[in-house]
Amino acid sequence: MNKKPLAITCGDPAGVGPELITKWLRSHPEEAKGIVPIGPAEWIEQLGISGIVVGADHFSIIPGKPTPEGHRLALAAMEAAAKGATEGRFGGVVSGPINKKGFSEVGYPFPGQTEFFAARWQVNPSWPLLADE
Repeated sequence: MNKKPLAITCGDPAGVGPELITKWLRSHPEEAKGIVPIGPAEWIEQLGISGIVVGADHFSIIPGKPTPEGHRLALAAMEAAAKGATEGRFGGVVSGPINKKGFSEVGYPFPGQTEFFAARWQVNPSWPLLADE
């Protein structure tokens, strides 16, 4: 039986998420084969593995400098992960940390990521979100 890959979102591209995810993927090359990273093109290219690019092609990561464009990109990564899981392409989703204050400034209506995924998957929010399979 083939296991479905695990989607992992970048989180806020200016935050610690991309750096931590990159370090983990590089130190776990066998496990990395079952991961689909979702984030900006610059980051996906640096990882050297297949992933899903979201956001503008010109987006440049500046660590420690959150921007509205970066918040929207992180949200696009979450949307792609939620949709892929709903469609059965991913066996699960791990989401990188977001900047909640920044997200609220770009119109994000949820207090956190749990509520976002619960809404997308039409389930009651609980931590962690679990499925039958």
